[in-house]
Amino acid sequence: MSDPGLVNLLQRYGLEKHTPLLQYVTPAEFRCMTMDDLTERGIKVFDLRPLLEVMLIDRGQERLLTILREAKISVEELSLLNEVHITLESFAMMTHEDLKELGVRSHTQRKKLGEACHKAADAILTNTPITIGTEELQEVDVHKVVKGLGARTEQERIATARLLLCIAEEHPGKIVFYAGKVLEALRGRAPGNAVVDVVKAIRTVAAHDCAVGNNHYDLLLDIVRSLHAGNAIEKLAGAYLLTILEASFAERKTADISRAVSVALSFLQDTKVAEFEFLPASNLIETVVASYPDALKPHRRTLSLHTQQFVGLRSQLDRWSEEEAQTTQPSSQTPPATRNDAEATKTTKTTETTETTKTTETTEWVPDSEAQTCHACTRKFTLLHRRHHCRNCGGVFCRSCASHFIALSKLGFTKPVRVCIACFEAL
Repeated sequence: MSDPGLVNLLQRYGLEKHTPLLQYVTPAEFRCMTMDDLTERGIKVFDLRPLLEVMLIDRGQERLLTILREAKISVEELSLLNEVHITLESFAMMTHEDLKELGVRSHTQRKKLGEACHKAADAILTNTPITIGTEELQEVDVHKVVKGLGARTEQERIATARLLLCIAEEHPGKIVFYAGKVLEALRGRAPGNAVVDVVKAIRTVAAHDCAVGNNHYDLLLDIVRSLHAGNAIEKLAGAYLLTILEASFAERKTADISRAVSVALSFLQDTKVAEFEFLPASNLIETVVASYPDALKPHRRTLSLHTQQFVGLRSQLDRWSEEEAQTTQPSSQTPPATRNDAEATKTTKTTETTETTKTTETTEWVPDSEAQTCHACTRKFTLLHRRHHCRNCGGVFCRSCASHFIALSKLGFTKPVRVCIACFEAL
């Protein structure tokens, strides 16, 4: 029997003829389906695009769909964007490198989609699209362009930022030397509505030269903090800069990573950014929990509010609590009776936290560093194709292969949490 919610959804957009082929699929599962998933269920090729477009409309992305239609993107590209649950905001922030990682192999197609990304940014930031010619970008004086970010008028700053982004996409090597100055310009005087293009230029350069994050780590942190205090699109731009910080963790000290965790937590606790589905702050903390747990110690109190969101976090917090309890035990003057009481207290505490202990005993979290591909579909993880841990088995999967949410009361999860397809079917 078909899910009533999905039947209503298909009827709303005149696609009820596909109901028999989509039996036993919930609306939530339907929104996560790819072109291959639909094809396997018998959907004809000419019906794929309408169904994929409905997924966008159902997520409130009508403006994004209009832009994608104008760009005349292929059904394969539409499927790739749907797979990462693209939004207008996250699409506007995508660079050419993001599109390449997403699976858009053709340079021509990436350029066409890049222009659509610009239109998405214009749709968010301004009603007057800015068009910059890129024929002579190789001869452009980057130093003058960077200085132009501080122009007096809003229109000049927007035009300069778009030119900077064009240079970064066509000749990223030209901006590597000026990356610090671009960041300083962004911190000293955020170029108004041009902030999206500047951040995209920085991310493009960082993808070209991984040293950008290491050389300007402290400056990046300051900029992310300042952007977090801005409007909604500035918050999103700041969150995307966190990906540069995360990429440089291997070269940083624990204290540096801890400061990045502090900034990421400020995003997670901000209800104004929680609505964005693609939140790099959450991914950053997942990485730290898996590979740099010591950096979390100064933030134990705040992190205790997010134990159900990050697998392995509860066990780490409990471990620190036990260590502190051992170091603060009374001296040898404590009589034997007190020691017995302490043992009884410890037993009581163990009984009270049985649900939590079960999680740590039965679920071993596979570190991010040991999972380069999805355990189910074997697709390689990238900046956009993110890792997600199954809360039941601890394996690492992509979003499509871990798209189910159920409560795991035996493991201490009273609210629905992410699980892989295999565990969902088994449970």
